[in-house]
Amino acid sequence: MKMKNVFRGLSAKLALALLAVGTMTSCYEKEELDKTPAPTPEAAKYYIQGNVLDVENGQPLNAAVTVDGATVPVNNGYYRMEIAADNVPADGKQITIVADMDNYFTATKTAYLPKTVDGSVTIATVDFALVGVKSQVVEAEIDAPANADQAGKVADAAKTALADVFAGAGLTLGEDAIEVAEDGSIVVTAVNNALDAAVAGDVEAKIPLASGFASTITPADDNLFTKALTDGKIWVTNAEKALGMVYGMKAASLKHTFKGVQGAAIASLIYKAYYSARTLAFNGVDGVVMYQDKVVVTVTYQDHDNHDGHDWHDAHNSHEFGNPGAGGGSSAGE
Repeated sequence: MKMKNVFRGLSAKLALALLAVGTMTSCYEKEELDKTPAPTPEAAKYYIQGNVLDVENGQPLNAAVTVDGATVPVNNGYYRMEIAADNVPADGKQITIVADMDNYFTATKTAYLPKTVDGSVTIATVDFALVGVKSQVVEAEIDAPANADQAGKVADAAKTALADVFAGAGLTLGEDAIEVAEDGSIVVTAVNNALDAAVAGDVEAKIPLASGFASTITPADDNLFTKALTDGKIWVTNAEKALGMVYGMKAASLKHTFKGVQGAAIASLIYKAYYSARTLAFNGVDGVVMYQDKVVVTVTYQDHDNHDGHDWHDAHNSHEFGNPGAGGGSSAGE
């Protein structure tokens, strides 16, 4: 009986010991789980986004958008850009957004991004409703022939454009090619001496026609009025409507065959292009425009006794060729 009691006592003690060991292991594992570090949140994220629309009809515009000078892709009027967390200081960041598009006023807005804690997302929405320059079209306050001084200014401003028009016909303008008459009319003269010494038969040559108009005011001119927008573009848009042609004098040359005369050879072709100059005023701002009326080509022959004038590009439709700039386009071409 004593032996049994001993074993029973040992069994009981052993069981208690095993239980104690099991309990200790459980507590240890729980303690290890409690010590697992929590996940680190991602850095805070910052975004600038918005839509660019036409103020009159609400249609989306794929304008050029920049955020602090960086170009942002625009899709169907919507743009979105992430600002790196490192670029947002502790006191926050002021962001400048610019939306710009041809024939619309440039618009500038600002947004403030406050510094936030890691794991958060901050989105600033900046929308634009752009105003088109066509909404600013008004009737001309002044529309009159330019005087000699005004015509001289616009002719000087158009020197490069005139040279390009004549270059399109294979001609080079000399230093004294542009003349301004007392009545304000402008004549540009060029001579084609690139012919053979004396050409027998017909001669094919280009006529230096010009579409559109030149102006002392350009779309890039700013601060003409009291507005802080693209004032030059407004003025030019008004001039386009008043003249019925597009801004920018461009070559619209065509080829023509000058018939030879029996018994005489063609020696040279003399071109005289006639331009009108007008002074226009919109919103109290004066400017001068010029556009081509016609080109007269005189053919000289070897003996210089005979000549034949060909009249081209008559703005008054007195000849079959009209002003190529009328109505905003050209019907003449090669």
